[in-house]
Amino acid sequence: MFFIEFYKVRFIMVLMKPPPKFIPALFLVILGLAVYANILRAPFQFDDFNFIVGNPLIKDASRLLAHWEEQAIDKRKILTFLTFALNYQWGKEDPLGYHLGNVILHISAAILLYYVLRQLFSLPALKSSVWKKDQDLFAFGAALLFLVHPLQTQSVTYVWQRSEVLSALFYLLSYYFYLRGRSQGDKRWFAGAVVIFYVGFFAKGTILSLPLLIVLTELSFLNLPQKKVSQLAGTLLAAGAAYFLLWYSGILARIFQMLQLSFLLRDTAPHFYGQYFLTQFKAIALYLRLCFVPLGQNLDYDFPLSNSLWEWPTFSAFLLVAGVMGVAAYFFKKEKLLAFGIFWFFICLFPTSSGFVPLEPVQEHRLYLPVAGFAIFLTAALLKWVRPAKSCPVVLTGIIVILSVLTVSRNFVWTSREALMQDTIRKSPDHPRPYFVLGSIYYQAERFQDAIPLYLKAIELNPFYPDPHNNLGLIYIKQREYKKAEEEFKMAMSVDPSFVHAYINLGYSASLQRKTKEAEGYFLKSLELKENHPSAFMPGVDKAAVMLSAIYLEHNRLVEAESVLNKALDFNPDNERAYFGLGTVYLLENDYPAALQMYKKVVEINPALFDGHLQTGVTYYFMKDYRKAIEFYEQALQVDPSRSAEVYPKLADAYRGLGDQEKADYYNKQLR
Repeated sequence: MFFIEFYKVRFIMVLMKPPPKFIPALFLVILGLAVYANILRAPFQFDDFNFIVGNPLIKDASRLLAHWEEQAIDKRKILTFLTFALNYQWGKEDPLGYHLGNVILHISAAILLYYVLRQLFSLPALKSSVWKKDQDLFAFGAALLFLVHPLQTQSVTYVWQRSEVLSALFYLLSYYFYLRGRSQGDKRWFAGAVVIFYVGFFAKGTILSLPLLIVLTELSFLNLPQKKVSQLAGTLLAAGAAYFLLWYSGILARIFQMLQLSFLLRDTAPHFYGQYFLTQFKAIALYLRLCFVPLGQNLDYDFPLSNSLWEWPTFSAFLLVAGVMGVAAYFFKKEKLLAFGIFWFFICLFPTSSGFVPLEPVQEHRLYLPVAGFAIFLTAALLKWVRPAKSCPVVLTGIIVILSVLTVSRNFVWTSREALMQDTIRKSPDHPRPYFVLGSIYYQAERFQDAIPLYLKAIELNPFYPDPHNNLGLIYIKQREYKKAEEEFKMAMSVDPSFVHAYINLGYSASLQRKTKEAEGYFLKSLELKENHPSAFMPGVDKAAVMLSAIYLEHNRLVEAESVLNKALDFNPDNERAYFGLGTVYLLENDYPAALQMYKKVVEINPALFDGHLQTGVTYYFMKDYRKAIEFYEQALQVDPSRSAEVYPKLADAYRGLGDQEKADYYNKQLR
């Protein structure tokens, strides 16, 4: 309690007097680190395992860029992937660096928002507004609310959603450049804004709504004469009409292709998804409630789609959204800063809630930048209506403390994979995906009896869900119930013929049963699926190629083995087993230098792999470099002393090659 009271007092002192320029930024850094400190050691969650831990592309930035040129990855997030590549270079797959990166980016966004809002007051309408005298408090308070609001946790704590934070940084930076250009009349700032705006598309396409925010700023704060307002409104309508005309004609697709922005158009011609659009009224109503009362947050909502506007939940949500927009329109006449915050919220939601792109109906991470609009509105409202005015910092501090506590509390849930999924199941009991994810957590921990009922529940809720069938099959393989395993894999395949894991695991099951021809067919099919869908993320295909190479090696089909092993390395350049297989191919072909290169790569990637050291020694032995052979044999012994029976005869042969019969006899005796 003493800490909280001290914290509140310090907060109030900072808020009540204009601080030196660096103090707000420093305070945002300290508070941001404090609020997110408990997630720095949190594990990866959910899609982190697919797009980070299981993604070979982030292990090599040059290869990542090459795949970007080939359009084999999502171009919208190339900047996000590049930051993951940097994280991998610094800390491999340790979550600490990734979490710290997200927190630093989030704090940077809050600091940038502070300077954006200060710069906003350089515009004519705000220079004479009731908020001008409190501009420092306004900017600082809104930035603090943005920083500590619990809704930000899904974008900050969930590593994969870094794209939201990164996109917001480019959005705010481009907007800041525009504001500087407006206040100083220097076109270089505008040019910078355009460049940043373009680059921001490669963090996430949601920056597309920035021109609408700029138009809102022009209408709100530049004291434009009515004629100019009419011209601007007309220009906006004409631009919107031209956009849709170009889109409909296919010209926009060609323009975006030239600009490397084809990913912005899901459909080459406009297609309106009415059911999704209607559902967004309920989604926005939920978002508004979560802004004001951030309780009951959920990683994976089970959100019913709307079929008609006249369904009561949809219609009531429509009335709420229309009412909020009406309030914004009312405020726009005299209290433009209040209206600006509300419209900011809706403008930033536009790319994901407009009905032109069908997505998951609700995701909290979409609120990352809209929360800034909420923070602007709330801070402006407190400064205007809280009386006496001196109590406003106290009220604002109280809100910030409450939100900080809620953020820390929500982050505790993220510190455990099991706890997060259990929390999600409690809040979405009829949603199959959380059951599957929790089952997978138990599967990885070899708690198969806990995993099976969760997979069965996921299938019960959605019979057309291939993943739980696939994982049930893997459990049955471990239990050597191959027939049941194959039934599950074939069920997954019937549900989704492009589900690559079903083919890989059918091949694996067949190979365990020595059904070589059958296994070969399934592995080849999995590779064919990957080659036909190069941009699809299919973890595990590299392992299928390695298992296929084992079949080829067993039948002395060395050329085919080499070919599929090289494919495995195309899919995953760090697959040690692929390098090991290539080493074996070259060894059998008596190409010792090439074999040595491959085995050394195995040791480099995984120094704890006994076979890597052993086979490197074997290759040196064949090259008659007996001292080097002995060096690697001894390293193999250090890695796994229990396998000395495999190493001692080889050591004996190597010492015999050196002419040291005494040592050779010694190692031969160790085997008796």
